[in-house]
Amino acid sequence: MSAAILAVGGGAQVPGPRTLTFTEVNKGSTFGFVDNPPRSPRQHGFPTRASVGDAISLSQPLADQGGQSAGTIHVSCNATRGGRFDNAAFVCHAVTRLRDGSIALEAALRFGDNQVTGAITGGTGAYDGARGTFTSRGERPVDTFVLLP
Repeated sequence: MSAAILAVGGGAQVPGPRTLTFTEVNKGSTFGFVDNPPRSPRQHGFPTRASVGDAISLSQPLADQGGQSAGTIHVSCNATRGGRFDNAAFVCHAVTRLRDGSIALEAALRFGDNQVTGAITGGTGAYDGARGTFTSRGERPVDTFVLLP
């Protein structure tokens, strides 16, 4: 005797990606540059060049689409290829702290780029196990996080 089992797909939909959008706010931001040898010339207090091993740390408050405070992004970057500051290559790790948890980010970038795209590599709280991608674009950056189900 043989029996056949037939599995029929249900009508429930698999949840799609969740998108979060924030605007970076200058008021309350911090910036630090560790200039390892060879030292970089500065213009208006900012470095004009970066060499391998130079480091940048910054924090930027975030506002939600309604303009209300949403959290802060904390970023740490290391130069992996030197050159003019806006063209040097950096690898950056960031943590976005929000009211209901945090989201971890990784990206390779150049500070002269108008858009940065990177990976969401984890999270805590409401974002526990988060994965997906993020984009930061514009002079007054708008950050878009696409969290996969």
